[in-house]
Amino acid sequence: MKKQLSRLILLGIGILAVSACTKTDNYEGPNASFEGRLIDVTSGENLQTSQGSTQIRLEQISWSATPSPQTIPSKFDGTF
Repeated sequence: MKKQLSRLILLGIGILAVSACTKTDNYEGPNASFEGRLIDVTSGENLQTSQGSTQIRLEQISWSATPSPQTIPSKFDGTF
């Protein structure tokens, strides 16, 4: 009786382990985007910059003590 129970438990664990290793992904990828422009306060026009000189840093509000920021580079015409 003990052998049968232990074999049944071992078989159940084996089935769970094999089914956990499948590579099927039934979720679609994200389709979100983040875009905008940097505006000059005095002229109201896009802020002209050189390529890669201006970056926008996004920091996630998190329970972590050190959340990792994401840096978005801007284009030369002030858009990102």
